[in-house]
Amino acid sequence: MQPRPAGTGLFLLAMLAASLWPWGRETLHKELLPAFFVPPPPRNLLLFDGDFQNPGVHQYSDGATLFTVIKMANPDFAGIHLDNADGAAEPVSGQSLVARRDDDKNIAVSVRWMAAKQRMALGMALHPDRMALSDWPALPGIGPKLAIAIENDRQENGEFGSVEGLERVRGIGPKRIEAWRKYFR
Repeated sequence: MQPRPAGTGLFLLAMLAASLWPWGRETLHKELLPAFFVPPPPRNLLLFDGDFQNPGVHQYSDGATLFTVIKMANPDFAGIHLDNADGAAEPVSGQSLVARRDDDKNIAVSVRWMAAKQRMALGMALHPDRMALSDWPALPGIGPKLAIAIENDRQENGEFGSVEGLERVRGIGPKRIEAWRKYFR
C-alpha cells in the first residue's frame, strides 16, 4: 500500500467542512417549531368602560355570563342593573360594557359594541350589522358619504348578513369587498 501524500487528509477534511458550512448555518439560524403544540390565545375579549374599577380590555372564560364577568371584575358592585341585555346571557367577544354609578351606589351597565378601530387593532373580525355610522370610515376607502349610504341602505333594506351583502350599496363592488374581506373573516 502506498502512503498518502502529506496533507491529503487535511485537504479532504477542509473540503467536507466547506461543503457542510452553508447547511449548518441555515439549520442553526432557522426558526424551529416547538416540541409541543401551543394553542392560540383565546379571543374572548370585552371592553370595560365608564365607572368600572379597572377599565380597559379584559379576557373572560367560556361559559361565563354577563353578571359573572361584571362581578369578577368589580366585586364591590352591589346593585347591578343591565340596561339592554340579559345578565344570564353569555358575553360576545367584542362587546363593550359601560358602567354608570348613581348616587345610591347602584350600577347601570349598558352593553354595546367596541368601535371598529378597537376590534381591528385586537385582530377581531368585524360584522357589517354590528357597525355604527362612525365605524365605517375605519375601513380603507370609506369616507363620510359612503358611510351614510351604507347606513341608509341598512335602514331601508334591513341587515346585510355578511360582508358580501354590502354589494347592494351603490358604490361598493367586488373589488372593495375583496379588499375588506380580511377585516370581516
